[in-house]
Amino acid sequence: MKTLSWAEAVASFEGRALGDAAAFLPLLAVAEFLAASRYARSLQPAMDGAVLVLRHTGDAAGAEVRVGFDARTHQFTLTHLQRPGDPRPWTRECGENEWQAALERLFHKRLQWFHEG
Repeated sequence: MKTLSWAEAVASFEGRALGDAAAFLPLLAVAEFLAASRYARSLQPAMDGAVLVLRHTGDAAGAEVRVGFDARTHQFTLTHLQRPGDPRPWTRECGENEWQAALERLFHKRLQWFHEG
């Protein structure tokens, strides 16, 4: 899995959305939001197939958050792996319009990668 810059991650989802808008436009929205957000400097994006993978730059243990989207059900799946190969990852599904609140809650409350303020 190749680590990307935010510009590369956004461009990759833009290109994929041209071929399959239903599957990739929602992920493009996530990538664009994160690229322009206060989180961007502390998150390292990567792609694993059709999944956006996020790693916190200060986490040496290899924890990651995976953001996927199912175009059939219009559901996002957020998965937190504490380490590569984690046999019991934390997973949360949310609707197409709930991803931002769910992702920010994950960052701030569950992972404590970021603090309010």
